[in-house]
Parts: sequence; structure tokens; C-alpha cells
Amino acid sequence: MMLDFQFLIENILKDYKEGLKMKYCKVIGKEASFQDKEHLAMQTQQRQEALMEIPRSLTEFHLVLLDTAVLVVAQEEKMNDIEKNMAKGCAYINGGTNGLFYAEQMKKKRMIWAWCVVSFVLVFLFAWLISI
Repeated sequence: MMLDFQFLIENILKDYKEGLKMKYCKVIGKEASFQDKEHLAMQTQQRQEALMEIPRSLTEFHLVLLDTAVLVVAQEEKMNDIEKNMAKGCAYINGGTNGLFYAEQMKKKRMIWAWCVVSFVLVFLFAWLISI
């Protein structure tokens, strides 16, 4: 695949050079001088270096995307753990709330029984005092 890509780059450069020669001749009307050719060759070399940088940059970008994918998977696992912990916490809170409600009900029942016992004792004492 890389060889095909290299071949494609070479063909593009070759076509570009030929097209550049034709444009130069068409605009100037004569063959390019040595300095002009040297200048054009330098520009072509710079463009070729830029083209050679593209596959390297694409490879680096691909590696960054792979690293990002690994991080996303790791974060997904952590998110699942957080969701599980939230569900457990919710269950504990519901259990605690139910326990508090039950404790409040028992407290009310205890108070009722305490008042009943105190009332019964007072009635019994009052009846005993009246009988004396």
C-alpha cells in the first residue's frame, strides 16, 4: 500500500513538473533558463518533502486516534463502575430511608404505649387513693 502511495506521489510530481514546464513556456514564450529551472527544482523539492510528510503525519494521527479509542474504552469501563456504585448507593439510601421511617413509626407506637401505661398507673393510683 505504501509502495502504491509512493508511486502515486512520483506520478503526481512528474505530471506537475511537465505541466510546470508547459505553463512556463506558454507564459514566457521561451525555454526556462538554468536559474529558473533551479528555482523550479527547489520549489518542487520543497513540495515533494511536504508530500513525504503527509504519510508520516497520517500515521501519527492514526496512532493518536488509536490511543483515544483506548482511552474511551477505559473511560467507558469507569463510567459503568460509577453507574454500579450509584445504583448501590441509591439502594443503601432507600434502605436507610425505610429504616428511618420504620424507626419513627416504632417511636410513635412506643410513646402511645408509654402514655397508656402511665395513664393506667395514674388511674390505678387514683382509684387506690379514693378507696383509702
